[in-house]
Amino acid sequence: MKRELAAAAAALVLAALPSPSAKAQSVMEIRAEGSHERLADESKTRMYALDDALKKAVKAGLDTFMKPETIATYAKILESTVYADVSDYIINYRILSRGWITHLDGASPVVDPVRDGPGTEGVERYHIWIEAKIDVGRLKKDVRAMTSIKKEKSTDMEIVLLDVRDYREYERIRELIWRLDMVTDLSYRSFYPGRITVGAVVKGNVYKFKEALAEAVGPGYFLVPSSPDRVVLKAAGRAAEK
Repeated sequence: MKRELAAAAAALVLAALPSPSAKAQSVMEIRAEGSHERLADESKTRMYALDDALKKAVKAGLDTFMKPETIATYAKILESTVYADVSDYIINYRILSRGWITHLDGASPVVDPVRDGPGTEGVERYHIWIEAKIDVGRLKKDVRAMTSIKKEKSTDMEIVLLDVRDYREYERIRELIWRLDMVTDLSYRSFYPGRITVGAVVKGNVYKFKEALAEAVGPGYFLVPSSPDRVVLKAAGRAAEK
């Protein structure tokens, strides 16, 4: 049993890497290791370890067509969709090996040399090694659809604040702008008496942004008609911008 575990662990280092032609394949065989710490219910421990292995196999499939920085960008989307239920991308799998490994404090995991099963010291984890057939073609199609939905055009906009002469009021308006979900960046541009200009990067529809901004600042200001990439906010009760 122990030799089998050690052999599987060594083989995993080589087998986990996709073959040179992996990118051209729609179905891939990927080896992965999963584990979970011992629970009172041993059947749940085994189930969670298997789930961990299957998820890692799908993640390895994802690595064949997505760059690490792209995966990091869409981490939250992937976690709530693909990783939440990987069964859609697993055609089948087989178990190569499985067993208990004792992880000593601060040391690398070692197999209990005395007996099969968990030891009495360190952290006991159940490990499982699998080989799974991953439907990379479907995975690629689904991921591209998910990420394309989230891609929205960004616009560099100029926001002009007229007749804002109090710094605390400027800070209040600036904070309201920054809180809008459509704003991804905000910067100071210029200041003249009664006229402050800031720059904002806005994702999505600029007209919806203008509506959201007008609602956020409230009745104390009104929007002066301007170009699509420019917002002029003027304190109510004063003449429009010349």
